Amino acid sequence: MAEEEEVNTLENKIFETSELIEEFVNEYVEKDGIDPLQNTLINFDGSEINKIIDTIKEDPNKKIIYELSSRRVLANFLGLGTSENDYNLKQIGTLLDFSFYIRKIGESLYDMPYELIKGVLKEGLVDWLLKFWSYFDLRIEEIKRTKDNETLVCLRHPGSSLLITINLRINQLYGNHEPSRDILKAKLLGFTSKIFPAFDKSLINKNFEFNQAHLNTVQYQKVYKNHAFNAFWELQRAFANPSGILVSDRTMSEFMSNASLVYKKIYDAEERANDGPLFVVGKKNYPTNTDKNDYNNSIENYTKAHLTEAKRQELQDFYSNRDYNMSFLVNEKKFNEQIRNDQTFRKTFLIQLIIVLGFFSNLDDARVLDDARASFNLRKAARVATPYLYDIRNLRREANNIFNALDKREFFGNQMLISSEFTFFQAKLKQFRNVETIYNEVQLDDELYDKLKQEGAFKKRFWALYGNAQISSHWKIPTGLSLLEKDTSKNTREEKDKNLEILRETIKSTEDQDLKDVVSWKALRLSRQNHLFDFKHVNGSIGLEGLYDHSLKEADDIKRKEETEKLEKEEEEELAAYAKKVQDEKAELERKRKASEDEFAEQSKRAKLDSANGSKDAEDLDY
Repeated sequence: MAEEEEVNTLENKIFETSELIEEFVNEYVEKDGIDPLQNTLINFDGSEINKIIDTIKEDPNKKIIYELSSRRVLANFLGLGTSENDYNLKQIGTLLDFSFYIRKIGESLYDMPYELIKGVLKEGLVDWLLKFWSYFDLRIEEIKRTKDNETLVCLRHPGSSLLITINLRINQLYGNHEPSRDILKAKLLGFTSKIFPAFDKSLINKNFEFNQAHLNTVQYQKVYKNHAFNAFWELQRAFANPSGILVSDRTMSEFMSNASLVYKKIYDAEERANDGPLFVVGKKNYPTNTDKNDYNNSIENYTKAHLTEAKRQELQDFYSNRDYNMSFLVNEKKFNEQIRNDQTFRKTFLIQLIIVLGFFSNLDDARVLDDARASFNLRKAARVATPYLYDIRNLRREANNIFNALDKREFFGNQMLISSEFTFFQAKLKQFRNVETIYNEVQLDDELYDKLKQEGAFKKRFWALYGNAQISSHWKIPTGLSLLEKDTSKNTREEKDKNLEILRETIKSTEDQDLKDVVSWKALRLSRQNHLFDFKHVNGSIGLEGLYDHSLKEADDIKRKEETEKLEKEEEEELAAYAKKVQDEKAELERKRKASEDEFAEQSKRAKLDSANGSKDAEDLDY
């Protein structure tokens, strides 16, 4: 009877607390400026939360009551959630912020926020989660911190249970081709890479798991071996699971044959599109396809210009239908048209090919087998790939050449992606730990958490300082060298200043200019350590003395300024005299020219008069 009363009392407390929490959240949501999807963690007013805390302050089960009450409120809010209900988004965001605040002040279990986050990820609809996702992006730092500000890891609760929830949700998203599901899957993978450290990324379901339950129904005839259409779809299956190629020499040989066949078809299509050999066009710096004003195959530009919101929704509903299959999936003729006319389709295949070939080219047999930490499966894959490395690298180089000729920006993006994947591959060989057990989703109290942390901790590896453990142990034997007396006066500030004074006197006493220059440079180099910030008072004419008498630099600057002004004045006077001389010469030339013109005019006038007098004398003689 007493137990039933205790249970009823606990249920009543959970009910009352959930009512208070729900009322508190609704009041905060209605306040102006409160939007957890746009702002960082809400700074709650302590006096308002104290109303909730005081109701169960003395209860020994208060932490359990907070968690169960918050779960009950979350279930109520999620039941009202739709993609159009922005008010519901704010409610759940405020509830999660409330759980972070309660954990911070020590009133709840440390894993309470993670239990609520798991509930959101499990029960939230795809479109609703996409609208709510900005909340997670703004709370990365709070989610990464667990008990006592420790980092969230996959090996311990709550990281293990959160990782299991995320992986289960990712597996659910593989069952449909709806675009929003692909977007949510990408956000989940990005979310895990942000909240877990680098050495835990090997546990995250990053790779695409080929879902055998949803194979595209591609009907093609097996008799057409070495046919581009069949080879393309064989390659698509291989791209979805690259590790499945590295199981035997036969699968690797078929992959290389199919890749070469489809690449040849892609290359021929690009040659026709460029009206000539592709690499010659690229070497002559002719405009590539990305520079032409032909956007017939650009979905992005088409949607910007033509696609309305209603049409976009109609297309999304159509593509998300399970019965939908694009024409080139099942029709060879349409596939060939797609290859010829759609450059985006060709580039997509080339990206797939380059990334997978880059993965294979990193499986260098000698390098992998020499690494003692390489697993058996990795060694086996390296043995399968090694005989084909020459053909793999040649095909990859040719595919890269096509991209370099078509789109240099995308080419360098692909190279950076492959380089980062290779860095990740090396890090997995050197640093990542083999994980045999992940804790199940269980409730852990503080005592069990500390015990698991102690038992599950990895022992630090011994790193020998001098080659190996034996040599390092030998050099740990006390030699007595630490007991020897050491001269602590060397390389002190006082000793350097003393040596500087000696060099200063040498500079003053010597008359040999070459020796003085050498000693001056030596003194300046020595004075850098003690007088670095006084070098602004030193120049070539003053030398070392500027460090001790700052007025010398000022006097020298004034002298240089006066000399500069004097030189400028002399140059101005010379220019003025030269200008006057040029002006006088021009005036003299003008005077001579005018005198010459007057003399010429006078001579012309005299010649005319003489000519007139001669004609008159001739007429008199005729009579």
